[in-house]
Amino acid sequence: MSHIMGIKVIAEGVETLEEYYVCKDIGADFVQGYFVQKPTQNLHEIEKLYTIIKTSAKNDRRAFETNKIDKSKITYIEPISNNTSLHDLILYFTHRTTSTFVHIVDSLHNLLGVIYEKDIKQIAYSQYGMALASKNNSCERIKKYIKEPVSCELQWGVDKALEIFNIHQYTSNGIFITKNNKYYGFINVNNLLSIAYSRNLEMA
Repeated sequence: MSHIMGIKVIAEGVETLEEYYVCKDIGADFVQGYFVQKPTQNLHEIEKLYTIIKTSAKNDRRAFETNKIDKSKITYIEPISNNTSLHDLILYFTHRTTSTFVHIVDSLHNLLGVIYEKDIKQIAYSQYGMALASKNNSCERIKKYIKEPVSCELQWGVDKALEIFNIHQYTSNGIFITKNNKYYGFINVNNLLSIAYSRNLEMA
């Protein structure tokens, strides 16, 4: 339910390898507990990447059925930074006449949202708007145009991706894919239909 609502899940109290594997199987996005690290007030002990998690995931040799997303259907579209100015955002769409949206990431490549070209048309196609954007080069002005993206974690699989898109199919032209919360790529409607068709054949 959380995933369908676009919410990521943290499993707390994970103390053993077996508990970690259970959380992995049911699709928890993050884990917290003694298995990862005991509480500490020393900030230097907090790691960006915990080796025990990476090793445990790599050593997981259990065989179970998955419905992985076909990576060939995922297109990597270059995102822009949340520090981009309004003027540069307008120029982005000016130079890419076929683009109807651009996705926004932070310095760590986390997906923050999406900006649609139609939302800035009034500014982009008027001399006054361009002049205003040129004078105010602050990235603060683009924040009001950022909207929540329709996204899915790569490891959630085909069924979850299709379920999420079905809920938003009338307001979205595809679905963003993240991997470990980082932007990974985009699946457009045509590729989603192709994925759905292939999945239906598998189910049949």
